[in-house]
Amino acid sequence: MSATLACDQAIFTSIRNPLGEGYRIVSASRHLHPDEKQAITRQSPSHDALCDEESDKNVVGAAFYALPGGRLCVAYSCCAGAEHTGRGGQRVYTHNVVFKPDDFACCAYNPFVILRAMTECGLTTPQIPPPRELDELALTISDQALAVPDSVAATALSSDWRKHCLNALLNDRTLLINQSQRWIDTAEALVLGLPGPARSTLSFSAGLRFSVGRCHRLSLTADNPITTKKRIEGRSIEYIEPSKEAAPESQTSSWITFVERHWERGDLQRLASRTSLPFEDASVEARERIGRLYGQLDALPDSTTTDILKLAPRHLQHPIPPVESDIAAELLVQAQETLRGRFRCETWVQLEPNIDPLCSIWRQSEDGTLFGWPLLEVLVEIAERQHPTIAAEVALKLTRDIPSGMDASEHARMLDRVLTRLANFADQAGDEELLPLPTLVQRWQTVRPNCPLVGRIQARCEALAAIQSEK
Repeated sequence: MSATLACDQAIFTSIRNPLGEGYRIVSASRHLHPDEKQAITRQSPSHDALCDEESDKNVVGAAFYALPGGRLCVAYSCCAGAEHTGRGGQRVYTHNVVFKPDDFACCAYNPFVILRAMTECGLTTPQIPPPRELDELALTISDQALAVPDSVAATALSSDWRKHCLNALLNDRTLLINQSQRWIDTAEALVLGLPGPARSTLSFSAGLRFSVGRCHRLSLTADNPITTKKRIEGRSIEYIEPSKEAAPESQTSSWITFVERHWERGDLQRLASRTSLPFEDASVEARERIGRLYGQLDALPDSTTTDILKLAPRHLQHPIPPVESDIAAELLVQAQETLRGRFRCETWVQLEPNIDPLCSIWRQSEDGTLFGWPLLEVLVEIAERQHPTIAAEVALKLTRDIPSGMDASEHARMLDRVLTRLANFADQAGDEELLPLPTLVQRWQTVRPNCPLVGRIQARCEALAAIQSEK
């Protein structure tokens, strides 16, 4: 489903016209504020500012940052023909779109979605000469723009460097990554490693030569290492050259482990769907909770049944923020489906130890009832196939401490079904098969004293007893 983003826009490039020449904002929409124009001018690349990549003559750059007043700017830079001043090289052309931070959610908190939407509507094709004034922009955010390209999975960073960089960004450090290619893909992969709402405070540039004047918290560039290191001397900027050195050991966490798991298998679309939620809390503690939730969710197929039955109650009782609650609900649904599938493939000997833990969950709370009852029904069905007396023993456990959230009619139907099969068995069973029934039916009489089915089984047992006494 597409959304529409209301934007202002500006073009920054070098052209000759009656107002002058050189790099400046040459066209803008009317509601762009003067201080926003000044910030865009300061942050926009000029002559020879795009990185070169030998394998790609169509080099582009991107940037994202907040403007004075709080609005956000996404910038796309490319070459737009020969530089007209005679100094050689290509003219650099940058199209900027500006939008309210409250609208960031409609593009999944991902500036690269904006870039793809700009490509779809033709904004990444240079307009030379540009119009004198730009209209306000209604930018369509399509499903295609929201989809993360496969190329993003193939970043230029190793696993250790990815984890190190993500840890640095989560701790508000400033990074300058000097690598020869894949600047934009690497930048998007790193951005997707951050909780969605936290990305609005991360400024970055990718594919642009580093400049102290437009220093961002994350810069991905290709430039002369000696020159670059001199430029950042004395500044709190961590310089990284991944191809030349091994990543230092860095602190890990449940969140980083969760993100790296997706990076490692190239599943960036799933990572985006998980990290781009509207988290109310993106603190260290919240990230750890969320990382553990996703870790437990992904580990379900390999978790033992015992571990799953221990895990479920922990997520059925603690109040947590709504988005985290949704993840916990997904975990519980998947846990329920995992157990349901296993139960149908296991023997009764394997299944019987799960009855008491499930009964405990069933009685725990209203959510526990919703989780536990469908699984108890599966166990009862399998017990019925094993033997009607086994099913009656299991069902007896479900007549004690019935939770208030249990649907009484649904509960009664299951008990009636079990007792009907037990009564049918009693009618047809031989004397030897009936021997265990008197004790079992006596226990049922205490919980269902006026039940016709229990009375029917009792009558059959009494008839057997009378015959045996005559002998």
